[in-house]
Amino acid sequence: YAFSYTSGTTGQPKGAMISHQNIISVFNSARDRFNFLESDSYLSYLPMAHVMERVIINILINYNVLICIFSGDILKLKEDLAIFKPTIFISVPRLFNKFYDTIKAGLKEKSKFTQKLVEFAVNSKIKKLEQNGVYSHAFFDLIIFNKIKEVLGGRVRLMLTGSAPISDSVLKFLKICFGVPLLEAYGQTEGTALEFSTVQNDPIGGHVGGPALNIEFKLVDVPEMNYFSTDLDEFGNFQPRGELWVRGPSIIPGYYKQEDKNIETFTNDGWMLSGDIAQIEGSEKKLKIIDRKKNIFKLSQGEYIAPEKLENIYRLSDSRISQVYIYGDSLHSCILAAVSIEQNGMKSLTEELNINISEISSSENNLKLQKKIIELMDLKAKEYKLNSLEKVIGVVIETRPFNELGLLTEAFKLKRIETRDFFKKDFEALYKILNM
Repeated sequence: YAFSYTSGTTGQPKGAMISHQNIISVFNSARDRFNFLESDSYLSYLPMAHVMERVIINILINYNVLICIFSGDILKLKEDLAIFKPTIFISVPRLFNKFYDTIKAGLKEKSKFTQKLVEFAVNSKIKKLEQNGVYSHAFFDLIIFNKIKEVLGGRVRLMLTGSAPISDSVLKFLKICFGVPLLEAYGQTEGTALEFSTVQNDPIGGHVGGPALNIEFKLVDVPEMNYFSTDLDEFGNFQPRGELWVRGPSIIPGYYKQEDKNIETFTNDGWMLSGDIAQIEGSEKKLKIIDRKKNIFKLSQGEYIAPEKLENIYRLSDSRISQVYIYGDSLHSCILAAVSIEQNGMKSLTEELNINISEISSSENNLKLQKKIIELMDLKAKEYKLNSLEKVIGVVIETRPFNELGLLTEAFKLKRIETRDFFKKDFEALYKILNM
């Protein structure tokens, strides 16, 4: 049917050969999980080369859903939403995180009374969501949240996120702000985008739900990372962990003319090795992606570090942090981070620290900024109970957006090799200072 090139986060993109069977097999899974309607409308603005958007377009055409194409300028997305007023909004965590940060920042500018009222309203709606799976509130929606809904055009009834992990706190907040289900889906190019997803009446966040109708899965032991299918949780309950393997009609036949990669990724009996570490937890047996096998690195103590897991945690340290890249190697005993703080965030941070923004390059001011960022990261590390080796010891601050530096893919994922090479000299200099 088509070639779909992987995002290339860890090297050159691979040409995934998507068959007609792969595409058709996803239709019923989408019908089961998402309940799209012919009366729906969708604004397409994600890259059409990305498998998620490609598959969504196919599914919506299958449903006769109205598809609107955005203006071409992502910075004018708000205007496009106001014009088209879609009922379905699908995005990636990077944009949902921006919504979260923008809404939070806007609330901080309100009066103390308004802030207290909104805080009470948010807590009330989250409690209602957790207890009953209800997204709406007759009174608080009328006086507070209906205004927020207008950001997406005012008609959205269903939201969907995919492509990368998103935090439970962001999910809950956006669900109650927009008053509609926000489903989290998990899939890869190799699985034709849809392998797992949550359901609309599920009040629990922080997981990717259950398998799509067209796949089966298993968790395979990863001894070097201490993940086993026989693992138990802290209360002694069965909680298997391991690398996620998936099989079914949505799994692609392979990569185009890359037999070495095919051998690494696919087994002779049809299993696709995802490279993601997952666990099955709770009485609901929900699947949670907890780690990444392919991108781990080893520190000098012999301990493995999973950078993507830490990046997702440290990104939440402060709303002014737009991107985090974790770095370390086997010659050193600690990890470092490259942190992107864009113009508005840097202006706010320098004002808070009484630093003249035109003098942030001075060594004294740069050290103040680094110390502040590490303090914020330490608080988040404590909240998530990270061990000492997972704590960031030093940071490199970058004021230019990562996408302008060519360090993000079209799907807004980090290009890990390019990012490592871009900051390598800074990291080496920082290690020398820390080892003095």
